[in-house]
Amino acid sequence: MSEEEVATAIVTYLNANQRRSEFRRSLKDKRLAERRTFREWRDRVKREAARDSNVGRERDDNIAEEMKDDIARDAIPPPDDGDGDDDDALSFTPLAETMRELRARRSEKSRRAFVTRLANMEHAAASSPSEKISKMQ
Repeated sequence: MSEEEVATAIVTYLNANQRRSEFRRSLKDKRLAERRTFREWRDRVKREAARDSNVGRERDDNIAEEMKDDIARDAIPPPDDGDGDDDDALSFTPLAETMRELRARRSEKSRRAFVTRLANMEHAAASSPSEKISKMQ
């Protein structure tokens, strides 16, 4: 190669590098601008949502208070059985026989669920694709 060709190649190389750098710089600027606009949009949406939720929260609080007032006004006190003790609904203790019946019902339900599960497992095993393939061979 002659000196002139070498000089032309070097100039071409340097120009290409400069154009590539400018292009990358412009891409970086575009991305920064997109990020900035996205952040501004996101912040605006958050502010609007917070403002709307505050308005909704106040309205919900007012509705809740009105409902509490309605319930308190309409509440009927439990009848007094006259024995002098204060029967609290939270201190209710059922009879032992009632508890046995409930336990028996739960046990029966659990037993039926287990039998169903076993039957389903047997059915699934009998109709599995690998078993069908082995039967075909």
